[in-house]
Amino acid sequence: MGIFLGPFSRGADDDLALIDLCIEQAIEAAAAGFALVTFGEQHFNNYEPYCNPFLMGAHIASHLKNAYFGTTITPLPLHHPIRLAEDMNILDNLTRGKLIVGLSAGRAQLVRDFEAFNVNVVDRDALFESKLKIMEGAWAKLGHEPDFVFDTGFDKGGIFSGQMTGGQSRLMPSSYRAGRPLFAIGTNTEATIERVGEQGLPLFLGPATLETAARRFRLYRKAMERAGLPQGLIDRNRQMSMITRYVIVGETETEATERAKRMLVANTFMPPGFEPMVGAPASIISQIREYEQNGILQLHARFTVGAGNFDDMRQSFRLFVDACAPELDLRSFPAPTGAELRVAGSGTSH
Repeated sequence: MGIFLGPFSRGADDDLALIDLCIEQAIEAAAAGFALVTFGEQHFNNYEPYCNPFLMGAHIASHLKNAYFGTTITPLPLHHPIRLAEDMNILDNLTRGKLIVGLSAGRAQLVRDFEAFNVNVVDRDALFESKLKIMEGAWAKLGHEPDFVFDTGFDKGGIFSGQMTGGQSRLMPSSYRAGRPLFAIGTNTEATIERVGEQGLPLFLGPATLETAARRFRLYRKAMERAGLPQGLIDRNRQMSMITRYVIVGETETEATERAKRMLVANTFMPPGFEPMVGAPASIISQIREYEQNGILQLHARFTVGAGNFDDMRQSFRLFVDACAPELDLRSFPAPTGAELRVAGSGTSH
């Protein structure tokens, strides 16, 4: 299980209370055994009013125990690639390698976000590819290699040595993991899903029905197998890949239904056909197990449904933690060890 902290704000007066609620639930979820805690990135629209998931991750990193921190989703075209690679490296160190950043080309329908950052939405796929290539080049430069220079038509710059550096230049800090931090690709496009599998990257699936999600995860698994990836990598990627579902829990079916009515009235961002899980604890447990039975090994739950329903959000989440989590045998992702570490013998305590 993972948890996505993605609330709606009714306006400026809600922002601080929602930031505090997200921090509270993130820390409680980690203590309850959730494998992954994620924050998203939105701008100007009252959704995810903390805006910057990396700042939230830096704040809570020391409280996450065995849980990984992640982002769902970082729209890469809106970021400077070097700055983003640096931010990922910092958070990789603060989490001791327990980081997985979801990257995507951004939502084409949110064209005003692209306009706000002076980015042409028509270029979003090309921007994604070019910026990711820059990030990978920056992660590969460890010190004494020649200057890393890039000019893609979208971004221009480099990592340059100088008199102070003694001929060295690199990203600071280096990642905690060897090579680079972990990242996943967020998409619902089936051709991209297969390409993500062939590249050996984890998949963060967008909203979909269980039937559609199961088909897409089969495509993803088969693409990894076709590519001849090691079974250990396939297993890890399947565990870390996920789909998000809204979850609303009540003591009884009637209470859950009434709670859902209150919470969903104010929800302005419910994807069509993506109905929430609603029910008493036994029903929620049964619905979650359906995902595992269909080959989906991580369900990412969002309890911050609607806007302004702070009591319902807290009660639903805590009921899940108390009544559902103990029955679900929640497991953590393993912390990086051995060859996964940048420096052999690096401590993994946090």
